[in-house]
Amino acid sequence: MQIKEAIQKAYSNAERQGFYKDRHIDSILFDVQDEISEARKATQQNCATSLFEMFQSDIDSCRDFAESFEEYVKNSFEDEITDAVIILFGIAGKYNIDLERHIELKMQYNATREYKHGKKY
Repeated sequence: MQIKEAIQKAYSNAERQGFYKDRHIDSILFDVQDEISEARKATQQNCATSLFEMFQSDIDSCRDFAESFEEYVKNSFEDEITDAVIILFGIAGKYNIDLERHIELKMQYNATREYKHGKKY
């Protein structure tokens, strides 16, 4: 799936599910923060790697995808990071942001910056 297609799917699903109804952009951005916090929590609970790859064939062949997803993937680090990206893709769709182009520009810019972007982490 290409980025533009993923953006359209994320936006369409969020719109259909009512995630933008009567909400300001600030509220939606808080959702991104929440997902990042959940990803951090997953790493602290040793859920940094989902069992998805180990059980891929079970998930693909299972009649109840949602049940398998909840058992093998839900609440893993990967799942929470993906939630944040999907919300950001939805925002890009809602506000007609060419995210693919902006990613290219930002990565090109970042390549010109100094080591650790001058920060002392």
